Amino acid sequence: MLEENLKVKIANEKKEICEFDLVLYEGHPDNNDYIKLVLQQKEQAITFSADNYFKALEKLRRYLEDRNQKILCKGSNENVYPSAMQLDMGAGRNAYSLTLGKQAKFADVVDIFDESNFDSCVSCDKQKDFFEKWIESLNK
Repeated sequence: MLEENLKVKIANEKKEICEFDLVLYEGHPDNNDYIKLVLQQKEQAITFSADNYFKALEKLRRYLEDRNQKILCKGSNENVYPSAMQLDMGAGRNAYSLTLGKQAKFADVVDIFDESNFDSCVSCDKQKDFFEKWIESLNK
């Protein structure tokens, strides 16, 4: 099981920022095909699992959204979304930074856990809406 430790920032609606540890596990102890994220601060730890990093991050984001918080990372940006191939081949660690009307290219790939700014980070639903608009924009 691969393990990586990251420092991430989480902000509330007042833009107050706290730093947390995020431990990424590729391969879950109960199922090697799963990804596990563990968000830690002091003695508190919360675990999120899915079949790829992007889905696990989405679970973490929805948990934070319920608490009026957001994680400040590229995977929370409105215009960042993975392709099916990125989800299959790279476990969803990378995604495209999308532009309406333009096909995504290799140069547009970002690590979803790279830091981002408060104003670029949006809800999961708003991100999904942008992705659907992007798909529509390619068909025009």
